[in-house]
Amino acid sequence: MKRIMALMTGLVLLTGCTIGSLRITPEKAAQSESTTQQQEQRILRVYDPDSLLTEALNLYAQEQQVQIVHTDAEQAALAVTYQLPTEATAMDLSQGNGLLPVAAGVSSEDVCYGIPFGTNSYGYLVDNRLLKALLGEAFDQQNLKNCSWEEWQAFVQAVNDWITEPTAKKITLNGKSYQFAKAKNESTEQLQGVVTFSGANAYAGPLLTPVMATQYQTVEQVREMEQEDTEQLSGALQRLVQVVKMETAVMAGPEGRLSQQDALTLTAEQARQTFAEGKALFYRTGASETHLMEESLQQNLVLIPMKFPFTAEDLGDGYSLEELLNQPVTVADGWFTVSANAEAKAQKEAQAFLLWVYTNESGKELLPVKDETVQGLPDLSTGLKKGTRQGVEEQVKTLIGAE
Repeated sequence: MKRIMALMTGLVLLTGCTIGSLRITPEKAAQSESTTQQQEQRILRVYDPDSLLTEALNLYAQEQQVQIVHTDAEQAALAVTYQLPTEATAMDLSQGNGLLPVAAGVSSEDVCYGIPFGTNSYGYLVDNRLLKALLGEAFDQQNLKNCSWEEWQAFVQAVNDWITEPTAKKITLNGKSYQFAKAKNESTEQLQGVVTFSGANAYAGPLLTPVMATQYQTVEQVREMEQEDTEQLSGALQRLVQVVKMETAVMAGPEGRLSQQDALTLTAEQARQTFAEGKALFYRTGASETHLMEESLQQNLVLIPMKFPFTAEDLGDGYSLEELLNQPVTVADGWFTVSANAEAKAQKEAQAFLLWVYTNESGKELLPVKDETVQGLPDLSTGLKKGTRQGVEEQVKTLIGAE
């Protein structure tokens, strides 16, 4: 029964996991833990900055006689995070538990660094005030969202040139002509580069979704992939490498412009700082990270879909070229994680709560719900198993080395 207390469910690629159904009563799930710790007060240390779990934690504390201590992210065993969890900060909840496939319907090979909640989008965040400072008050963000790959590529290069030497150059987006400002102003004078992102996600995470979507339409289809099936993605992966190489050629960090080699070492915190300080126009990330930014910036952010130079030859049974080009990827709004740095006992307490809340009907009703209004491609990268993920990574490395 103790193995049950370690159970957490999930799925993958440094982005978290999904929950399935599990026939375990809350009473049985907590029985072993409460029996072995009768003589001492159980304590759960939690970091929940937006109080998303307050009601569920209160109910859990009452039913299971656990003391809840709210603390900072460094001291917490259980954390609510809006940044893609990775092995550096979060425990792999799938390790050493044979009940995971029963609970989530996933392979025991999958990794799970956090349980996703809510719904948001992944793409390029941009401050609309900067876009208007560059292209005029009449600029319509929808034209950037719907522009072609060729227009996007030309725009990125034009912004890069303008940062170096401002000129009133004209640019076309979605067939609409715009003209750059003649000079920098207070809004644009901090710009050092066009793009920033976390190096850990350079070729991973939701960025892989459009690639997968050239051949597949659902997460379930991706889960059925075998490693040899990744060969059919070679054309689309070549386009992905092209995109990332373009990004890293115009990339900025907290200290200014970065070389293509240094660009891949940037942390998520550094990338977010670069964007928040106005040193990069675009930040490739999930919109969940807006929770971590100042309110004045949050109110002016828009999300631009990722652009890929796909051709008809790259397509299989997945989505159309238009669908791949003009809509973002739908991702989680955040994740419930167990700290990788917490003591084993504290990690066990965090897992016990998460197991309880997903097997207790009253607890589940108190969790954040998905926003069905968020539209976009489903995050197919979450369907990649360990073997197929390795196959994709090997192809990417080969393609990078060939260029």
